[in-house]
Amino acid sequence: MSTYTVTTSSELMENYIQADILLPQDKFLALQTNTGASLLFSIGTGGVFNLCVESPGQTHGWRRFDLSSAQIKKDFAPGATCKDFAAAQVVAVAPGSTTQIHLAMVINDGTNDHLYISLNNSDSDLSWTTTGPVWTVCPFNAADSAGKPIPAPSPLKIGGAFISEAADKEYIVIDAIRNPTEPVGVLSRFYLDVTTPTAPKWMPHDLSGDISASGYQSALGRAAHAYGVDGIYTKGGKPISLRFSTTQGNKLRETQGELLQAQMKQVGIDIKIANLDSTKLFGDEAACSGLYAVRVLV
Repeated sequence: MSTYTVTTSSELMENYIQADILLPQDKFLALQTNTGASLLFSIGTGGVFNLCVESPGQTHGWRRFDLSSAQIKKDFAPGATCKDFAAAQVVAVAPGSTTQIHLAMVINDGTNDHLYISLNNSDSDLSWTTTGPVWTVCPFNAADSAGKPIPAPSPLKIGGAFISEAADKEYIVIDAIRNPTEPVGVLSRFYLDVTTPTAPKWMPHDLSGDISASGYQSALGRAAHAYGVDGIYTKGGKPISLRFSTTQGNKLRETQGELLQAQMKQVGIDIKIANLDSTKLFGDEAACSGLYAVRVLV
């Protein structure tokens, strides 16, 4: 009869499970505490405004806080959600001084949007994350230059909220949809005056042109040759494209076209050069067919 030898061994294994502290988000923005720990603001798939704080030593390395649900439960019927938010750190007055985190959120009740702000949250003492930010509601109260109230769009729809820390001051910018009942919404811009923090005022600051609410983007920046001035730069709609035509073979005019093309590229305008023989430049072939065009004839 054969004999068998059974050999066994064992070791202590450390098992891991997948963490889900950061589920798929609708919007995401990152800031830092004064010690460099990450603060990740986001809107979860359930329409909740969340903050994830980097916490070494925790099971997942993060702690998550719900910043919106308590206020929503207090002010709205079930079903209201957070659809947008903004967050920024106030520029420190002096090196090493404590900075503040300013927040804004947009709550949708199923019909109208409602704006809330929470200012002066410490970036060193994060106790406000557990107790919840102190939110101030900002009802639409805009007035024209004569002081006459501007009727609120009905329903009130907010296309975007921005808190931008420029070199000179802070700007809280709100874009409302001017014509919410029409198929293509157009934006109206307002700056929020928080001189009286408990009673913010919507100040009209309209855009220079009609910007579609669909697919537009805004950001704080400084354009080339802007003389050191910060600003909110907004892009929306279709890219601008022009056709430049002049007499083919005229080196001076062709050079003018190339210079114009290079300069316009800096501000996002595409210049397509299509120089023509003089007989064609003044003929039917130069017809624009609905395109925007520039002709240089001198």
